[in-house]
Amino acid sequence: MATIVILGAGIGGISQAFELKPMLNKGDRLIVISDQDRFEFTPSNPWVAMGWRSDDQITVPLPALFKKHGIEFVPTAVADVRPADDQLDLADGTVIDYDYLVIATGPRLAFDEIDGLGPDGHTVSICKTAHASKAHHDVEALIENPGPVIIGAAQGASCFGPAYEYAFILDTELRNRHIGWITNAKIDRIEANAIALTEVDAEGTDKKQHQLQFQHAMILPAFTGIDALRDVEGLVNPRGFIVVDEFQRNPAYSNTYAVGVCIAIPPVGETPLPVGVPKTGFMIESIVAATAQNIRDAMAGREPSHRATWNAVCLADFGDGGVAFVASPQIPPRNISWASKGKWVHLAKVGFEKYFLRKVRQGKNEPFYEKQIMKWIGADKLRPAP
Repeated sequence: MATIVILGAGIGGISQAFELKPMLNKGDRLIVISDQDRFEFTPSNPWVAMGWRSDDQITVPLPALFKKHGIEFVPTAVADVRPADDQLDLADGTVIDYDYLVIATGPRLAFDEIDGLGPDGHTVSICKTAHASKAHHDVEALIENPGPVIIGAAQGASCFGPAYEYAFILDTELRNRHIGWITNAKIDRIEANAIALTEVDAEGTDKKQHQLQFQHAMILPAFTGIDALRDVEGLVNPRGFIVVDEFQRNPAYSNTYAVGVCIAIPPVGETPLPVGVPKTGFMIESIVAATAQNIRDAMAGREPSHRATWNAVCLADFGDGGVAFVASPQIPPRNISWASKGKWVHLAKVGFEKYFLRKVRQGKNEPFYEKQIMKWIGADKLRPAP
């Protein structure tokens, strides 16, 4: 009998739980630990900020859901990860022993790296559903008292899609149809209603200073690993992201796996300012699929052999339209690179939101018809065996 712990219950963690559960033997324990007692469908957060969705429409309570499917759930934050001892220390003093650990915590939101950034500063966020709800109040205030709007991502950010979505969705909500831009710029500081930027050239040398006034600002932060992981030697890189091999295992601790935004992926190429590599939804699901297979093999005494494709299938919503793309794999060089735009993308994202939340509520991960559709468009989750 084995105890498998999944640390985190976001898209990566909950997908991992429902992917892995049917593979376990009778008597094996599957435990999910999370600092939240609900699942949030993060892709819908821009709609929450507009008031197009409420919190309860895009969240699922977890205690009853996991109990129904025979998965133990501990709604407590982790204080310390001790992979050398195969143990976790929780914030309430509880110690959890495990045989296999899957880290799916997502990131720490590094608002602290820029003065004035974030919901406790002078800008709003859509990284969490609670942040998006707070942002909605700010949007309502903007409508009552219009003024300049700034939307962007801080230096070091890795997932830019939500910022583009937010800009176009807010544009649709306000019926404004006028968006300017500044690229290759680092944020120096944020004050009440003002952002100081330094624009750089292609070599990263300071080129121009900007002082921008705003009535409403949404800036995505850079990410780091969570505090409980950041100082574990051999487990993480300098930013606290989990180092994994091609089988999603940590090289120093072979019974430790990681999925989702918390894994370390080196930058693809040089950029004037530091940026991270995005980990999109379908890419995360492919990592989840490989991890489940490799844990099953490890429990049976076999060496891991399953590798994720890291394919990407994305729907970027603009409120009244959008852009869809398939990238196979997400990180170049690619075998497939396809994109399309139109009003159908918005409708498709609405449909996907309802479909994914229904899967979560039913405790399912990938019905057979979904697998066939993804295979048909060339977006398999697992790479062929060598």
